[in-house]
Amino acid sequence: MDLSKIPKPGVEIKTYGKALLSIPPEDLPEAIRKLQKDFPFFLQGDIDDTLNIIRLTNFINTDYIRDAFLECQGKYHNLNFLKEGIATVYQRNKYLFPGFQYPQVYTYISGFDPDRQTANFDSVMIIALDMYLGKDYKAYRKYGFPEYKIRFLDKPYILRDFCIELNRYRIPGGKDFLSRAIQEGKNLILLDALLPGTPDTVKIAYSEKQWQWAEAHEKDLWAFIIENEILYSSDSKILQKFFVDAPFTSYFGQESPPRLGQWLGWKIVRTYFDRHPEMPLRRFIREKDAQKILRESSYRPE
Repeated sequence: MDLSKIPKPGVEIKTYGKALLSIPPEDLPEAIRKLQKDFPFFLQGDIDDTLNIIRLTNFINTDYIRDAFLECQGKYHNLNFLKEGIATVYQRNKYLFPGFQYPQVYTYISGFDPDRQTANFDSVMIIALDMYLGKDYKAYRKYGFPEYKIRFLDKPYILRDFCIELNRYRIPGGKDFLSRAIQEGKNLILLDALLPGTPDTVKIAYSEKQWQWAEAHEKDLWAFIIENEILYSSDSKILQKFFVDAPFTSYFGQESPPRLGQWLGWKIVRTYFDRHPEMPLRRFIREKDAQKILRESSYRPE
């Protein structure tokens, strides 16, 4: 990837969580008017509405919100690592997609919202720092987060999640197993391009043991899919077992990793590029024919 003609952009990260939760509660009505000018994305409603002020007051006075905020202040008092990481991602994404416009980045405190760890709103990207406080942060267990998710709520996964959200809408979706696998493989091959120094285990959110299991059982996995006629299945229960996060993939026992359809799609797509290194990635991303990709990859695990 020749980036010589694409300057690395400057990235400003606006810290809404810090700005909001640093306001003394008694100053909130007046301070929120000033805050709205800097954070219109988060403060779009009528800030003179008493109910809105009450909701914000309750939010910043909630004990677990303040605890999370203080923890974030300690762990993420310096966001230079994130600015540099996002600048590099933006530069590489601009190379792949020349029309790409750099979204404004905000950090915030979500109140442990797993659906908004990172989110893409076209011209805005948001990152919930309270969802990356590490596996030892006790509140995750207190509020019911499963163990298989907790280990990935940490700093190394911020950029990974950010990149997935950044390009999510570029990837054509799929209704059957193969189409869904190729869709997920495209997401991960983009991570290969955007985060070249990141371990594969981080990109797919596997432990080292889970990664080794998948590598060791690749041939068995493929045989199971073919023999049970899963490759073109649109059965929602089957797709859920192979693509939805869980402690493991139930077809293969508790030692197996989850989301094996995602892992397999990545293997197929990587095999395709091993055979077709000349294929521009942005053109490949637009290819909707999953069967063509599989056929031209000549994927056959040994």
